[in-house]
Amino acid sequence: MQNKTHRIPGAQDAARLVTLAACAFAPAAFAQSSPTLALPTESWGWQEQDKWTGTVGLGATVSRGNNDSTTLTANGDAQKSTQVDRIIIKANAVRSSTEGARTANNALLSGRYEENLNRNTFAFLSADLQRDPLADLTLLQSYGGGFGRRVINEQGNLLNFYAGVAYTIQNNIVAEDRKGADLLLGNDWTYNLSENAVFKQSLAYYPGFGENARRAIFQSSVTSKLVGPLALQVSYLWKYNGDVTAGVSKTDSLLTAGVTVKF
Repeated sequence: MQNKTHRIPGAQDAARLVTLAACAFAPAAFAQSSPTLALPTESWGWQEQDKWTGTVGLGATVSRGNNDSTTLTANGDAQKSTQVDRIIIKANAVRSSTEGARTANNALLSGRYEENLNRNTFAFLSADLQRDPLADLTLLQSYGGGFGRRVINEQGNLLNFYAGVAYTIQNNIVAEDRKGADLLLGNDWTYNLSENAVFKQSLAYYPGFGENARRAIFQSSVTSKLVGPLALQVSYLWKYNGDVTAGVSKTDSLLTAGVTVKF
C-alpha cells in the first residue's frame, strides 16, 4: 500500500513565516549576547552634567578704632563635565591692609582641561597664573600637559592622579626672572560626604629642574548646602615657592569660611 501524505492547508505557509521571523530576530539576539561598549554616562563615575556648576564666595572684614584693618577675599570654582571631556577652573584672591600699609595682595587662577581616552585614562592641558607683589612676584605663568589615571571612579567618589611636563615663566620685581621646563605631578579628589555636603582636594607639584625652583599648590574645601543656592564653605589654600628673595617666606596659606553661592 502506498502511504499518502495529506497537506494541511496553511501549515507550510506558517513554517515559512516562523523561519523568516527567526532570521529577522537572530541579529538582535546575537547583539544582546555579545559584549558591547557602554556609553560613558553609563560606565563612568560621574553623571553627565553638560553644564557649568560650582561656587562663588566673597568675604570682607573691616576693623576700625585702635587697629584699622581691612581684608577682602574672593574664591570660586567651576566645572563642566560631558561624555568626552571635563573642564576645571579655580580662583582665589586676598587683599588686606593694616594702618594703611598693604599686608596681603595675591591672586591665583588655575585651570585644567581633560580629554577622556577611556574609562580610567585621560589626557590633559593645564595652566596656572599667580601674582604676589609683596613676595616679589609680578606674575608666574605655568602651562603644562600630560596624562592621568582615575584610581577611584565611582559616583560621588572620584580620585585622579596625573603627571606631565610644564613650562614656567616667573617674572619678579627685584630678583632675576626665570623660565624653563619642569615636571608636573598632581592629583584631585572629589568625595560626597552626604547628599548635601562635598569635599574637594587638589595638589599640583613641580619638583624643580634646571633654573626652576620647587613649587606646590594645595587646595581643599568642604561645602555644605544651606537653603536654595546658598552653601556654607570652608576652604584652605597652601602655596610653596622655593624661589623667593631674602626675607620673604616661601609658604603662603589662606583659610576662609563663609557663605557661598552655588550655580
